[in-house]
Amino acid sequence: MSAISADNRVSALNYMGLGFSIIPVNADKTPLIKWQEYQSRKPAVAEIEQWWTEWPEANIGIVTGAVSGIVVVDVEAGGPTGNLPPTVMSKTGGGGLHFYYRHPGREVKNGVRVRELTDIRGDGGYVVAPPSLHQSGNRYEWIVKPGDADFADLPEWVLEYQTSVVKPAVDLAQVFVEKVTEGSRNNAATQLAGKLLHELPESLWELAGFTAMEKWNSENCQPPLETTELLSVWASIKEKETQVRAQKQVPAMLEQPKPSEWKLWTAGSILDQDFGEDEWLIESLLLKPGLMALSGNPGDFKTALALHFALCVSRGLPVFNRFPTKQGTVLMVDEENHLRHIKKRLEALGMTQADPILYLSQNGFKVDAPVMLTKLMELVKEHNVQFVTLDSFVDVHGQEENDSGGMQKVMSAMRQIVKEGVSVLFLHHPSKQVGFTPRKGGQNLRGSSNILAQVDTHMHVQKKEGEEALVLRHEKMRDAAKQKPFEVQILLDGPAPTGFQYSDLHDEKQNKAEQAAEAIAEILNDGVQSRPQLHEMLASEYGKGAIDDGIKQAEEMGHIERVPKDELPNELNPNDKRKIYYRKTLEDELQVQLPIKEF
Repeated sequence: MSAISADNRVSALNYMGLGFSIIPVNADKTPLIKWQEYQSRKPAVAEIEQWWTEWPEANIGIVTGAVSGIVVVDVEAGGPTGNLPPTVMSKTGGGGLHFYYRHPGREVKNGVRVRELTDIRGDGGYVVAPPSLHQSGNRYEWIVKPGDADFADLPEWVLEYQTSVVKPAVDLAQVFVEKVTEGSRNNAATQLAGKLLHELPESLWELAGFTAMEKWNSENCQPPLETTELLSVWASIKEKETQVRAQKQVPAMLEQPKPSEWKLWTAGSILDQDFGEDEWLIESLLLKPGLMALSGNPGDFKTALALHFALCVSRGLPVFNRFPTKQGTVLMVDEENHLRHIKKRLEALGMTQADPILYLSQNGFKVDAPVMLTKLMELVKEHNVQFVTLDSFVDVHGQEENDSGGMQKVMSAMRQIVKEGVSVLFLHHPSKQVGFTPRKGGQNLRGSSNILAQVDTHMHVQKKEGEEALVLRHEKMRDAAKQKPFEVQILLDGPAPTGFQYSDLHDEKQNKAEQAAEAIAEILNDGVQSRPQLHEMLASEYGKGAIDDGIKQAEEMGHIERVPKDELPNELNPNDKRKIYYRKTLEDELQVQLPIKEF
């Protein structure tokens, strides 16, 4: 294995190739992004490229837990290393050791001071990885690199700790008496901040709460935490406490009507109603009012499409130069992207200060927090907003995506905005693809089926491999006909799109062949297969024609090749040699292996 590059961007990409979830972190070990999403999914190459373009000197964080398949035992300098089996291991910038173990397949909670100078980083945690630079000026270094040794099983005593530990309640009187050493300061500060913020009214949070934190830090911590670090802990816990309190406040607008206020409709009275013609915000794509989900994988231009929709609506221009829009003010809620990136995208699309587009960026907005929803709806009314976009769905709520009840709360909150006559678009990710079978319908929306049930429109976007083009599919359209899958060209003049142009209807037959070609190439990674075997392995997922076309396409693209008769493996039955066998081309095998072998 080659030495790790001093270029942290290259190292981050190498770690990603090993299956780790990666995030950028500061020299003080704090994440440079909102990293909760990467506890359940790995970033895309484009995201890593973007982060290390913005922060070239950023250190590398490896998210621990099931997402990366590892648990790390963090032993500070001078801490005990007994009962820690040999495994992948690194030396930290502070002189401590990180022992990387295989995740056991069940939840492993983070633990602070599970024994002297020893912490556990499991699900929901992260560690700083080589060759990151410590504040001391020392670099993190591998002692035993991934690939040079296997990850050992997690020691039994760590698993026993998980079931036996009980966190004691925080006794404020005792906290202000006990002295806290360097290795315990962050954990103690977190517990103290939580207790103070929970007990005090908001009006006294800064005056009494943070003042008490500063006093405790200066008198009880040896040595005291840096003020910036203390402020970071305080701000983080304060945000969580704010969300908890917001959830407990239910404004009148969200209260359910009393039974005495119910209106009973007959079929005849409904038929007598004149609702007028369906009104479109974006003709044939998004009704007004309406709730729309736009799904796609990272790197499939979801944010750029949302910006294109917003620009077209704000100016009354046709989307993709094809679908007319109703002009109106747009409110974009972006909890994912930094204003620096937003500015670049706005400039690339040619937006001006005159465009009626409003932004809420990285304010911790949660649509399921009643106080925040009320404020958003006040802004909608105040500025006569016609179109609201939410980027991305995972960042604008505090519920568990797979929990039906939690998602019902989130979708009901979005419906409150729609009731104001507004069209709402939110960006979301698809579920993970299983095996070689392409996702279908609702599988293109990750999480509870309640999400798909509640939206009026669902569109899925996918970038065409090797082309500057996107395929858009109408997965759902309530009360109107779905559009057939179509393609749009990505207009580029630099790294960011300058617009999108409708191209033509998408050839689904050709798409099936492309998908089959990818599946065939993946199957052949494991060795030689005959044509009948390929058909048998893919029969439940593709038709015979798509498989034949996929084989032909994979051959033409140079991904696979026919095995000459004299090169067939000896173990094959001689009678089988009459069949056509396929294997990966040498060039294609190298392309697959290099990103994994290089480190």
